[in-house]
Amino acid sequence: MEKILAAVVSELHRGTQNGNEKGNETVSLSIEKVSPRTKVLAWTFGVALFGLLPIFWGYLSGSEEDSFWSLFGKGDLYMLAVVLLVGGLTEICLIFKSIDSRGLLATLVLGGLLLVVTDSARYGTATHKLAALAGDAEKMPHSVTWLSWVAYLLAALHSSTCVYLGAKAE
Repeated sequence: MEKILAAVVSELHRGTQNGNEKGNETVSLSIEKVSPRTKVLAWTFGVALFGLLPIFWGYLSGSEEDSFWSLFGKGDLYMLAVVLLVGGLTEICLIFKSIDSRGLLATLVLGGLLLVVTDSARYGTATHKLAALAGDAEKMPHSVTWLSWVAYLLAALHSSTCVYLGAKAE
């Protein structure tokens, strides 16, 4: 991205030197690198926390889902965990050649893929159980709620690690 913007600025500068200058206009562009810590914080707040907004939307809009178990007992956090994991894996794949430690890369990719498969299967199971209970999340086993939170937090940690490594490799 920086190379493209530098080429554009170079062309603009060359055009003004060749007599194509319009008045006294000057184009200047500066690009500051974002620190890995800032990228991780933006990822955590922008994706991981705001990803929970659809779950809270029913509660905020005044629906009858007002208990902890009815909000989080449906297994929806498994689906959000899969989205976070895929985002982290995408970030790692974009910088695949820049990472020196192949062991770390293999661990992140294989671990992320295993978590995607596990979370997808758990979401499918939770959805099937919920359908059998006629959509009553209060009757779902509480393990669905707690395990989906664990999966979501693991996904947030994994994807934040991937975003950090991606920012560090740039």
